[in-house]
Amino acid sequence: MFGHPILRSAIAKNYSERLKHQINKDTEVLVSCGASACLGSVIANIAGPGDEILMFSPFYPNYS
Repeated sequence: MFGHPILRSAIAKNYSERLKHQINKDTEVLVSCGASACLGSVIANIAGPGDEILMFSPFYPNYS
């Protein structure tokens, strides 16, 4: 789930105008319930079994 479609459309429109670059709400906007949930979703969907993820210290404890 990427977030409510109307909210993603509004975010894409706002940033498209600010950055003067067209942003696609379907492929470039993700709405989550916080940074930890978002980061966890991204890592879970990009990293595969056996992949190594490097993190720099200090970092937020939930990242590990």
